[in-house]
Amino acid sequence: MCNSFCITLLKRCGILLFLVYNNVEGQFYMPFENPGNDFVSISQNIGPALQDSRGYMWFGSTDGLIRFDGYTSTLYTNVPFDSTSIINNSINTIYEDEDGTIWFGTAGGLSNWKYSTCRFQNFIPDPENKKPVANAVYAIARDKNGAMWLGTLLGLYRIEANKTKKTTRNQNYHVTKFQYDSNEAYSLSNNTVYSIYFDEGGNGWIGTQDGLNYCKATELKKSSIHFAHFFHDDNNINSLASSRVWQILPDHHKNLWILSFSDHLNKERMLDQIDSSFASDPEGKSSIHHYLPAILKNVNLPAAVPFRMLIDSKDQLWIGTNNTGVLICSLSELQTNDFEVRHYIHDLNQITSIADNRINDLYEDPQHIVWISTEGGASKWTPSHKFFNQKDFPSTISIFYSDSINSIVQDQRRNYWMGLKSNKIAVYDKQNFREVHLINSLTGKELPKSQQINRLLFLDNDVLCLGTKDSGIFVVQQEQIKAVRETKATRLVAFPCVPPPFSSVNILCPGQANNVLAGTNKSLLLVNTLTGKITCLKTSNNSSNLALDYHIIDAVNDGRGFIWLGTDNGLKAYNFITNDSQQYRYVPGDTTTILNNIQCLLADNRNPVIWIGTANGLSKLDYKSNRIQNYTSANGLSNSNIQSMLQDNSGNIWVGTRSGLIKYKVASNQFITYTSGDGLKSDEFIQAAYKDPDGVLYFGTKKGLVTFFPDSIQSNQIAPPVYLSDFKIFNQSVLTEKNSFLKHQFEIEKSITLPYDSNYFSFDFVALNYNSTHRNQFKYILDGFDHDTIYSGNQRSANYTGIRYGNYNFKVWASNNDGLWNKIPEEIPIIILPPWYQTWWFRILLAVTGVAMLITANQLYTQYKLRELRLVFEKQQAVDRERSRIAGEMHDDLGSGLAAIHLISEMAKRKSSPDDLKSEISKISESSTDLIHNMREIIWAMSAKNDTLESLIAYIRKYAFDFLENAGIDCSVKMPDDIINCDMAGDVRRNVFLVVKESLHNILKHSAATKVEIEMQLQNGFRVIVHDNGKGFQNNSGRFGNGLQNMNDRMKSVGGQFEVYTDHGTTIKLLLPLHD
Repeated sequence: MCNSFCITLLKRCGILLFLVYNNVEGQFYMPFENPGNDFVSISQNIGPALQDSRGYMWFGSTDGLIRFDGYTSTLYTNVPFDSTSIINNSINTIYEDEDGTIWFGTAGGLSNWKYSTCRFQNFIPDPENKKPVANAVYAIARDKNGAMWLGTLLGLYRIEANKTKKTTRNQNYHVTKFQYDSNEAYSLSNNTVYSIYFDEGGNGWIGTQDGLNYCKATELKKSSIHFAHFFHDDNNINSLASSRVWQILPDHHKNLWILSFSDHLNKERMLDQIDSSFASDPEGKSSIHHYLPAILKNVNLPAAVPFRMLIDSKDQLWIGTNNTGVLICSLSELQTNDFEVRHYIHDLNQITSIADNRINDLYEDPQHIVWISTEGGASKWTPSHKFFNQKDFPSTISIFYSDSINSIVQDQRRNYWMGLKSNKIAVYDKQNFREVHLINSLTGKELPKSQQINRLLFLDNDVLCLGTKDSGIFVVQQEQIKAVRETKATRLVAFPCVPPPFSSVNILCPGQANNVLAGTNKSLLLVNTLTGKITCLKTSNNSSNLALDYHIIDAVNDGRGFIWLGTDNGLKAYNFITNDSQQYRYVPGDTTTILNNIQCLLADNRNPVIWIGTANGLSKLDYKSNRIQNYTSANGLSNSNIQSMLQDNSGNIWVGTRSGLIKYKVASNQFITYTSGDGLKSDEFIQAAYKDPDGVLYFGTKKGLVTFFPDSIQSNQIAPPVYLSDFKIFNQSVLTEKNSFLKHQFEIEKSITLPYDSNYFSFDFVALNYNSTHRNQFKYILDGFDHDTIYSGNQRSANYTGIRYGNYNFKVWASNNDGLWNKIPEEIPIIILPPWYQTWWFRILLAVTGVAMLITANQLYTQYKLRELRLVFEKQQAVDRERSRIAGEMHDDLGSGLAAIHLISEMAKRKSSPDDLKSEISKISESSTDLIHNMREIIWAMSAKNDTLESLIAYIRKYAFDFLENAGIDCSVKMPDDIINCDMAGDVRRNVFLVVKESLHNILKHSAATKVEIEMQLQNGFRVIVHDNGKGFQNNSGRFGNGLQNMNDRMKSVGGQFEVYTDHGTTIKLLLPLHD
């Protein structure tokens, strides 16, 4: 019965070997997957499961809440004194409402999660009740009015958004509580609520520990609800199997399935189907159907205790038990009593069995993946949409000939002939399978066992050609073929056509009439299958044998007279009628040439294209336009080591590689990869490939043949959502720092701003497709930095370093396991701030500062030029003043002296007496002497070498001694011991000297003094004190006379001071400030 069931399942689902019958009666094995060690290590006791509207999977456990993205898990636990953490670690139920808010019923109350805040909000149904179980939530549902309903151990709660007054400490909500009341016939039947369900009409169904409760949609807003009650009645076969209602579940026909259990009575009566008319006609005789006894009897498990149930999208009923695994049966077959139950259990020897026999929850996600929560972890079952099998072959063939089939063809009667890696041929005529020994007709002996059949080729006349490894080509005529087919002969007599050195035949290609093209290691031969004549082909009359320098790997005929040869030195095309030839070689670094290491060829039957499979990717040669396009992993090719190729009737190219089968949809330029997870016997393909007249494709693998109708292969048509899962700076996640600013930016604001020195960062991303997660593909781009989109394969991160400051936008796309890409990327803008010295405000400040500096520099330069001009002007004025002074002095001193000399000379002319003449000559001499002294004074004042204080002191001393000595007046000069080195301008020296000179002249003329004392000091400047012992003078007016006034003016003109007073003679004091 089980074997017949497998056959039935193959016909319906198109999946071979997807379910494998075990020797233990009633048990099956199905390829379950476990999410991995990371998931299981968080918690083994997995409870409720749910996939949210974004695509994330949520799992409740006794150790906290788990969010799973297909790759990694995040555990959320209660953190004491943190109101934003989940309220309790023990999760009982999970529910998502229409607004995308996810609700979690826990042993300590209710929590919800919103992606807009990425934090939990907590709610305690009855904060006044201090009992440990008072706020445990076991069921959550939302009615059509938007109110949330909670099932607890102490009653039923209706929670509405609080728009008016506050009724409890849960200030954001208005809470109404419904409980059992013994005085009210229509109250809730029991306070322990296990399940809540609202049907399409909005009516409510409440499962409790004692009875099923029903209320109409119109009652749901009332403060007191009228509940109808349904219980188990031992005397009524149409009553519930048990009053302890654990789960309520609808099927696709609007019927309800009730899972109930009892502590002591009739456990077999615990699964009921309630017709859709039950609520309106509860007394109907056929309203309730009990199915559990028949189900358990079918698998011989009378002690199984159902704990959870699921009705999947294929209308199959899944029953999870608390001790004996999972039971599955068809609802449609179950209702006809002609059904079969599949039983799946945990098996330590099967890594693809369910994680544990104790089932806590069953959940089907939108991709129809069934998640099984158990006490030992979580498992998932992915329905295969692929139809890979061995059409018409018994299962023993593939196992027996694993890794041994080199070639497969069909004869005119659709029998299969397979060339093996031995000296035999396998023949299967859909009824019998046998091995045929190849006999050399010339020697009558069997081929050596070391031989192998490389290639098989049936011609139109049903003549079979065989290419061998070391024995050349054999031709089997129709009579021998017929004998094998009809008499079941096990010997096949074949005529050897190709002797050494052309013994190793790699390819066979049909030619014209009865000719066959045979490719060997070093030649291309034309073989006549009737006469056995062989011709070594040439490209022209003068050329040598074709391809003698190359190893021929594969050959195809393009249908227009050209034979295309794949060799170890490129691709060559020859037309042996016109002698035309073409050649294509791989050129390193040139993407317009074919890829190297050719392994197989395929002539496109729709377009002028030759497909070239290589060890480094796929090349497409359009020989009409002579254009070449290459496909590698950078273009989405999952594996570049191509072993075989076929084209289906829709024009798609199927490529066998070393790690899976690839479908290339030429029209949409899309690659889809299939692996053993899709039903393939092996991921490692070999060169054997064949397409039969019906369009069935055959591929050889390391574990036998894979055959399928291409149109039966259904791909996953759901593009996965893609999300950013983490952002790292210098390999440090921003999500690890709670309440950090960057975490808030990444999770909430969806925008990131970084300082200029944090420009080494990376993004992690996930595709929420749980069907063969490892085959999800990604591509991304950082707008503003990347020039092109980067294909990262299944790599889920993008790293960037040294990014210059500016505005960028990161985008990422993902494809599902069948290569379907989502059209809308996940994106996040990222701003890298410039360093402070390159910010706009600093540039403005710098510009303002620059302008200010320019203005200041201009002002300083202007002031400098003005000072320079002023100095030049002052210098010119000084020169003019000096010239005027010199002219004045020359006029006063020299002019008056010369005038005196002239006058005395004229007077001397008139005198005749010698004595008179002598007197006049003496006067002339005296005047000349005065002129000489005045001239020396002028020269001394003008000479720059005398512009020092020391020169002034020395000149005053010398002049005083000379002048007073000639006048007969005693003179003493007291000088400073140390004379400082101090520069002194010429006009200053002269004015000081002239004041001293004038003082001495006044002494001589007016004081009648006999002694003069001159003292020069260096105290707070340069001091000159001139004192005589003369008669002094009287100054009753307190004002200077003309002489003294001139002396005072001279000292003031050089910044000095002048004092004169009479006390036992006359004293004159001069003070001149000194500057460094």
